[in-house]
Amino acid sequence: MTPINFMRIVIHSAVRFFPYTTCCAKKRTGLCGGAVTSLSGIILKKNENHTQKLAIDLSDYYKKSSYATKEGLEIAIDAVPVLTETGEGAQMAFYDGVSAESTEELAGTWCGDLLQIVDELPEGFQLINCCFAEIWSKAKDYYRKFGTNEMGLIITNTEGKLYEVASLNYYFKRSPLLYVKATIEEENNRIKYSTVKVENVQGRAEDEAKGPAEGEGEAEDEHKKAVAVALQAIQVGLAVEDASLLSGLTVEQIQELINLN
Repeated sequence: MTPINFMRIVIHSAVRFFPYTTCCAKKRTGLCGGAVTSLSGIILKKNENHTQKLAIDLSDYYKKSSYATKEGLEIAIDAVPVLTETGEGAQMAFYDGVSAESTEELAGTWCGDLLQIVDELPEGFQLINCCFAEIWSKAKDYYRKFGTNEMGLIITNTEGKLYEVASLNYYFKRSPLLYVKATIEEENNRIKYSTVKVENVQGRAEDEAKGPAEGEGEAEDEHKKAVAVALQAIQVGLAVEDASLLSGLTVEQIQELINLN
């Protein structure tokens, strides 16, 4: 099953268990191909022995999980089918990875429990954090809203906070945190999104902050001068051996310069 097909069917199971026209949270409407376009109310988990009294604030869930399409439509994965799934279908929706804020470990953990949607949190129930956001939809939304930093990494606000994500293995376990890079392909004028290891970015930033090693800049300047002398010698008709003596470069280096030029 493809991620798109999974997104299409999860909404139907949610409608079956929570008819939107009659449930308490009437704002939980706007069905859009496996997603919802607005949410309100609180969903409660009541198991048979009433020992687990957990709750999710749907408006908070929507704020963390939603993203805007390029047409400007703001949608989010419907939480109910993911919480109550029995066949690990969420692995298809999160096939390419999740945002760092996602709580994919909650998928299927409310299966078989009595659920209820109410307008206010009852006494004795504990609110828990819940977010289901796959990697690329959020990445494209953040890119349209905030762009990238100087390294091409997608940021999530005007302060330059980097978008953090994780890939998932076959056992639904996370990789170390990753960043997302946006690259414009000039041939077709399309944007390519890819993940970058955090340690690679941090290592590059540290190297740039340190600047060139002691004597490195001077050595580079000396080499440029030697290359210029060698090329001038060749242009006036001197032999390779003579150009080598004048510039200090090896015969092989000068021959390579001749081939390049």
